[in-house]
Amino acid sequence: AHAGNKYAASNAAYTAKKLKKYSQAYAWFTTTVDDFKYNEKSILNELGLMELYGRGRSVDISKAIKYFERGKKLGNEYCVYNLALIYTYYRIDYEKALELVNEAISMKHNGSKALLGRAYMYGRGIVVNTDEAYRLFNEDTSSLAPVALGDYYLEIKHDVDAAIEHYKKAIDKGNLNGYSSLGQLYRNGDYTAVDLDEA
Repeated sequence: AHAGNKYAASNAAYTAKKLKKYSQAYAWFTTTVDDFKYNEKSILNELGLMELYGRGRSVDISKAIKYFERGKKLGNEYCVYNLALIYTYYRIDYEKALELVNEAISMKHNGSKALLGRAYMYGRGIVVNTDEAYRLFNEDTSSLAPVALGDYYLEIKHDVDAAIEHYKKAIDKGNLNGYSSLGQLYRNGDYTAVDLDEA
């Protein structure tokens, strides 16, 4: 295909994604991924995420892994991180997940330290070390870190006020998991008397 058409297709894919027209985005991404070397590794990550979360199609973990593996070979740290996520939460293999998350950290992926911290906090393929988890959470500057710290304060330190503070920081950083974590706290009632309407 002509280079201009490739750029147009790539731009159309990202525009459709932004508009949450995922079926269209997927179609555009798949037309460019095999012969558009300029940002092939980014497109592979986008396709993997669509397969992983069922955006515009049914969830297909096997296809997601294939796209992320291709992106990993091209040096995409997001693909490496997403593979670590898969082996942590979907295709449980903690040893493989640890190998991948450490690789993502070495590639300077922001968010991987929070995932490794959770491995230490919960003992996923590694001996529980809550001090190391806390250190990793504080070194991570992504929007994932405040949620992880909130969970740490809630589950390890039993400090609800600190947990709420960090969940709110996550929301400020645009992480919607902060809302669900706060909502769970407020619905629970065992932890706080704050009105549910605030969550």
